[in-house]
Amino acid sequence: MESLLTLPLAGEARVRILQITDTHLFATKARSPVRGKHLGKLPGVLEAIRPHQHEFDLIVATGDLAQDQSSAALSAFR
Repeated sequence: MESLLTLPLAGEARVRILQITDTHLFATKARSPVRGKHLGKLPGVLEAIRPHQHEFDLIVATGDLAQDQSSAALSAFR
């Protein structure tokens, strides 16, 4: 696989990346198969990483972010 991003690193420098993946969010509570859990565990995950957010050089969100393919679910992720 060809790398699309090249980061010049000096010596023993490193890049710390935090990946949040496959959140499978729903637009509304009514659409979620788990009552009242349209955001799943995402709020808890974000709360856990918030104190450490400045320890990362890059935070990426990948995978299936919205389960119901709605723009409202993607907006909830923001």
